[in-house]
Amino acid sequence: MAKEEAYDRWHKSQPKKGELECPEHPGLVPSADHGCEKRWQARWRDRNGRQQSKNFPKNKKTAAIAYQRSQRAAVEEGRDLLPHRGRKAAAAVPTIAEYVEKFLAEHDVRDGTVETYGYRLRGHVVPALGDQPITEPRRPQYKRFFADLKAAGMEDPHRTQVKKALSAMLTAALDDPVFGHLMPGNQVEGPRSFRTGIQ
Repeated sequence: MAKEEAYDRWHKSQPKKGELECPEHPGLVPSADHGCEKRWQARWRDRNGRQQSKNFPKNKKTAAIAYQRSQRAAVEEGRDLLPHRGRKAAAAVPTIAEYVEKFLAEHDVRDGTVETYGYRLRGHVVPALGDQPITEPRRPQYKRFFADLKAAGMEDPHRTQVKKALSAMLTAALDDPVFGHLMPGNQVEGPRSFRTGIQ
C-alpha cells in the first residue's frame, strides 16, 4: 500500500523541465503559493466523486495526513464525513466587499487611517475583487490586480499604499474565529514578494 501523503501547496507536483529549484527546499520547484501559512492540503473525493480539500498550517503535515486518511476511510465505509470546508462553511465566509466594511468598522486605529484605508479598499479593491469570498483569491490573482493598477496608470507609491491597506485587512481576516482557519495566509505578503515594483 502506498504511503499516505498530504499535498504540498508550496511546491509543484509536476514541475516543467528547466524550472528553477526552490532555494529553501533543494530538489523541489516552488509554486505560486510558496510561503503561505497553510502549506499542507488534505484531499479526498466525496461519495459523488467530487474533489474535496482542507488546508493545514505549515507545521501540521501529520494532522493533514490523518484528516485526509479519515475522510477517505469515511467515504469508503459510507460513514458521515468530518466537518470540512463544504457548503455550510462557505456560507459563513463573507465576500471581500462585505469584509471590507467589517474591517473598517472594527479596525482600532486613528480615524484618519480608517478613512484612508476605506478610500483605497472601496475605491480599488472592491471594484476588482469585491464579489469573491475573502478566502479564495491567491497570490497570482493579487499580482494581476496590482499589475492592472499599474497598467491603468497608478504610480508605484500609490499602489504601495493600496497594498498596505489590503494587507492589513487580510491579516485581520486571518484572526476571524468564523472563517480565519480557511484563509490561505496573507497572500500579498510573505517570502515570495510581488514582482510588480512594490516593496
